Amino acid sequence: MNRRTIFFLIFAFVIVVGLLFNEKRKKEISKNHIVLCSEITSCYNTRGGIEINFLYDYKGKTYHRRAGCKVVTKKMFERGENKILIVTSKNDPGASFLLEDRKDFAEFNIQESDTVNIVCN
Repeated sequence: MNRRTIFFLIFAFVIVVGLLFNEKRKKEISKNHIVLCSEITSCYNTRGGIEINFLYDYKGKTYHRRAGCKVVTKKMFERGENKILIVTSKNDPGASFLLEDRKDFAEFNIQESDTVNIVCN
């Protein structure tokens, strides 16, 4: 095998492992989650799409994260709205995902009762 083929196979393997790990995290979070309000600190375009930096507090600790986001979230941030709901694992609060639309709520099995006492303004 030549170098390009080996590089491609390694790259493909890393992508597949990353996707599988991401799906595993999503399943774990959907079983034991908490919904929190986070603050978007920045939003910018990258070669791969749009990314945001955000932070949230859980059990007295502040978590700083970066994630890809949808255009609607970027537009919201540009209008001065810098809060967004996230879902995180109660066991591993460092693992979090943005809740940008109804599909995200369904994907993580989030019920209305999960968001009743959240004030995000």
